Amino acid sequence: MAEKKNEKKEAPEQEKQGELKKEKTTDETKEKKQDQEEKPSSEKKAKEETPPEKMDEEEKEKEVKKKEKVKKVEKKIKKAVEEKEEEEVEEEKEEEEVEEEKEEEEVEEEKEEEEVIEEKVEEKEEEVEEEKVEEEEVVEEKEEEEVVEEKEEEEVEEKKVEEEKEEVKEEKKEKVKEKAEAAPPMPSPKKKKINKMTLAEIEAKLEEIKETQGSFCSKYAQQLIQRKNYLDNLK
Repeated sequence: MAEKKNEKKEAPEQEKQGELKKEKTTDETKEKKQDQEEKPSSEKKAKEETPPEKMDEEEKEKEVKKKEKVKKVEKKIKKAVEEKEEEEVEEEKEEEEVEEEKEEEEVEEEKEEEEVIEEKVEEKEEEVEEEKVEEEEVVEEKEEEEVVEEKEEEEVEEKKVEEEKEEVKEEKKEKVKEKAEAAPPMPSPKKKKINKMTLAEIEAKLEEIKETQGSFCSKYAQQLIQRKNYLDNLK
């Protein structure tokens, strides 16, 4: 409650201070207006009091000063214009540089994207090649396995054929044995002496030896040849 009372007391005091400030500003504005009104009157009085010659000189000086002021103002304006133009040129250059940088960045980004795309393409190509190689290897392995299987089958068949041949041979041998056992024993033929053989018998015997042995290296063949030569000389 005390704070609210203090606020109420301070409010009218602030209003009073604001009114005093307004009165001061109005007084100052009035004084300025009076000074401005008094100045032209004083200038008029000075003009009335000065002679015409001085008036001409003063006017010339004023004109010169005005021209100088105008020149100064024009120079300032030119400088300002030139500065603005320079600023505009610099801004344009900066904008151009910024645009060039942006273009370079865009070009670099495009290059990076192209490189990334090329890398991806190369990776895909490598993957495809690897897959092809793997497929070829698988095909080759299958072909090799098939060849091995075929060879094994051929070997098995060859073994079967050999076994069958052996069985046939054994059967033949058994049949021959059975026949031999069933047949009566044949008397072994006695060898005829070489001195009692005729020339025709000797030649027939030599042919048998040639068919069986393939040559006449044995002692019996040599004896037959000697007997044949002997009989040939008797003729």
